[in-house]
Amino acid sequence: MAGDDCDVVMVGGGIMSATLGTLLRKLEPSLRIAAFERLDQVAAESSDAWNNAGTGHAGYCELNYTPATADGAVDCSKALGIAAQFAQSLELWRALVAPARRLAAVSRPRVQRRSRADHGVDSARHGRPQHRHPRRGNPDGAARGTDVNFGALTRCMFDALTRQGVTLHLGHEAKVYGMAEVGAPPMSVPHLDTRWIADDQQLLFGPYAGITTKFLKEGSWLDLLRSIGIHNVRTMLSAAIDNFALARYLIGQAMLSVEERVSLLRRYCPSANDDDWRLQVSGLRVQIIKSNGRGGGDLKFGTEVLTSADGTVAALLGASPGASTAVSIMLGLLERCFPARCASAE
Repeated sequence: MAGDDCDVVMVGGGIMSATLGTLLRKLEPSLRIAAFERLDQVAAESSDAWNNAGTGHAGYCELNYTPATADGAVDCSKALGIAAQFAQSLELWRALVAPARRLAAVSRPRVQRRSRADHGVDSARHGRPQHRHPRRGNPDGAARGTDVNFGALTRCMFDALTRQGVTLHLGHEAKVYGMAEVGAPPMSVPHLDTRWIADDQQLLFGPYAGITTKFLKEGSWLDLLRSIGIHNVRTMLSAAIDNFALARYLIGQAMLSVEERVSLLRRYCPSANDDDWRLQVSGLRVQIIKSNGRGGGDLKFGTEVLTSADGTVAALLGASPGASTAVSIMLGLLERCFPARCASAE
């Protein structure tokens, strides 16, 4: 199926496209849908298990979602709203796996411990929400881990979509991202979490911040430079000046040795042995820089959907909360791109 023979074209083979395709297939099965991914497999970038903050963006313990007010109180409204959106994602995943629960695997794979270097992923866990590996059925079932493997979930959803007639094009150069700025101290709350990856239960610790000019792990070191033009150079310079302390922090984090990283881990796990852990370079977080209307620029932490006036083109920018709220975000996109159909009785 060529791109001009489609009703819907999705650019990028991550959790967002998988979610949108799944919703469209359920709402209007007759739509001709095609997905294009730059790499040779889906979910290999931001949605991959090693690159994604899992449920860290679900509103459980995220300092950016709980700002202090002028009187010293803590505003939890955004965290509660995002937690509700994550619950909506769980509803969809539960509905998807329900028919196959009786076929779920029951074997218990061996447990290994691993560490990660998390480039700006703002994933902090508070409490232990229980989610099972997508291949094992019920996402919020027995205690098989504290996290969601969005990479495995995305691949499962795309497998189902291709069986339902969605055309998947791999190895196509089609991804576009916004301006880059990675991480922030409020997003760097250290945490331990477990995650099922390739049938092994992994123990991860992070995040460790960093900074890079790439927009994707498989991207180019020139990505940031190529994104700068006459139309945005003033905005970007303003944001850089205002966030100089952040840049200095990120550079310092990137220069930490393995021993220094494990030393930080021992504050939470005193018995940690260097030989039991390995450094894993995690995903990249491309933050949004927006004009403040006064000639300067502000660094934004969030996820935004931009659509053309006629609703024929939409793009997702930003990072957190991202994957955890994919269902809510894509339902909102449907309303913006298909307003008449969403308002119909069907």
